[in-house]
Amino acid sequence: MSVAAISADEAERLAVLRSYEILDTPPEAAFDRIVRLATALTGTPIAIVSFADHNRHWFKSVIGLAIREIYQDAPLDSQTGFDDDLLTIEAELEVGDAHDHPLFAGHRLASPPYNLRFFAGAPLYAPSGHRLGALWVIDRQARRLSPAVRTRLTDLAAMVVETLESRTTRRLLAASEARAQAELLNISTFIHAMMEEFEDPIFVKDIDGRYLLVNSAAARALGRPAKSIIGRTDFEILPLDIATALRATDMKVAALGQSLTLEEPIPASGGFKIYLSTKSPLLDTRGTLTGVLGIARDITARKQDELALREAKEEACRANQAKSEFLSAMSHELRTPLNAVLGFSQMLELGTREPLTPTQRTCVGHIHRAGQHLLNLVNEILDLAKIESGRVDLTLESVDIRHSLQESLVLVRPMAEARAIAIKVQEWPTPLPAVRADTVRLTQVLINLLSNAIKYNHQSGQVTITESLSAENWPRLTISDTGSGLSPEQMKRLFQPFDRLGAESRGIEGNGIGLVITQRLMELMGGRIGVISRLGEGCAFWIEFPQDESASPSTASSRNRDMMLPAIGIPADPTLVRAAPARSAGDRP
Repeated sequence: MSVAAISADEAERLAVLRSYEILDTPPEAAFDRIVRLATALTGTPIAIVSFADHNRHWFKSVIGLAIREIYQDAPLDSQTGFDDDLLTIEAELEVGDAHDHPLFAGHRLASPPYNLRFFAGAPLYAPSGHRLGALWVIDRQARRLSPAVRTRLTDLAAMVVETLESRTTRRLLAASEARAQAELLNISTFIHAMMEEFEDPIFVKDIDGRYLLVNSAAARALGRPAKSIIGRTDFEILPLDIATALRATDMKVAALGQSLTLEEPIPASGGFKIYLSTKSPLLDTRGTLTGVLGIARDITARKQDELALREAKEEACRANQAKSEFLSAMSHELRTPLNAVLGFSQMLELGTREPLTPTQRTCVGHIHRAGQHLLNLVNEILDLAKIESGRVDLTLESVDIRHSLQESLVLVRPMAEARAIAIKVQEWPTPLPAVRADTVRLTQVLINLLSNAIKYNHQSGQVTITESLSAENWPRLTISDTGSGLSPEQMKRLFQPFDRLGAESRGIEGNGIGLVITQRLMELMGGRIGVISRLGEGCAFWIEFPQDESASPSTASSRNRDMMLPAIGIPADPTLVRAAPARSAGDRP
């Protein structure tokens, strides 16, 4: 066993030791019993319970020595001083004969007047792991302890710590009880003073519903002087229906044993006032219910504001409905002349009697493209207006989402080929369950997301469609691209009508409505849509639908589970490119 110097966390150790408030206290029977047991078990005449202060070893209990402390920095000729710290140990220590031990040879502990030769100690550690001191047994004769006795000495050291902990617990409980008694003595005066300071009504009722205390605000709310309220119940003050409702809430608070917050009407001149009341059970020191404490706030003005706000919201909804109807009507009016413009431009381009000059053909091409763009915009505005006005007819039925995806891929393939975009599909290992959706609108959603992934991608980039199941076992499709991605600021503006997030500056066609329509359609069909994106890393849009519980599992073909839709110059053979396995159920894209 080794003798250790004072540990590095000395300040923290001393704080833990002093938190026990044990130093310099009178002898206590519990510790004296332990040292007597120590001498009886070991057969030694001396036993000490020692606590290591910052510059001394203080003895809480000692048998066989006439001293109560030893100072480490005392003069060399002091009867209680030592020039080293032999009593500081971090592990069990046994010195059979101090005369033969290098640390004790010639030491004054082993010299007159002490003539101590045998030392055995077990350290005392707090539950926090901090060293507090040691339990020592000492003899003036050389000797050895058997392993069994050393174990008993360690057990006694543990008893010292347990006694110390029990002592501390009793001290803390006594202090807590004293504080509680002091608080109880002043609580009545405090409550009365506090209640009068509040502008909100405050009241106290007993278990029978009689008012015990009311502040001035509560008296005003009830329309009576405080003196005429004390000792009465609500049935003696208020109309029967109001009193019955108030008593019911009081009894509910008492039965539940917890606070409740609710709105309560109280008669007032010219009508009623609405109060937001919080009622709490009152318990005595034994936990027995004695009554109910209530605090209320007049929220009549707030309720009136809420009513006005609700009416304003309804008016705004009506205005939005009128706007949608106006847009719908205007869109219909615009489509007829636009179709005529497009038709005549095509006739001019295809005319053979009087062929156009190159310049004229270019101009007609501009007219046709501009008209087509405007017609697309009008169609999307009309679609959005129908959605927002609630005039979209959906036919929800059991749909094979994989089949809808394959049909949509065929429609966007020319767009992908034009930009040399490779489209890769990672299918789920088994057919995805059928979903409940509108087939036409689902295809519209898929085409919009796929065309965006192609349109906003880099030339010769890649679009990956991944099938998976969400954490709720909803079939999910994730459409990822290798484009420029979105910044956090752009993500906040996503799904806002007509906001193209700066794409108009890059010459990419669009009008900023497609994603809004897509989101609205997903909500109408009971599905969900989301996106994950980082600037420079592309976007991953995902859609998911609840399973159609009434449908049998999808029987769609699982051939070409890993397939590649080729762009220009990329082989169509599915064996040339294999997709990575789809994510497991519940994974986010």
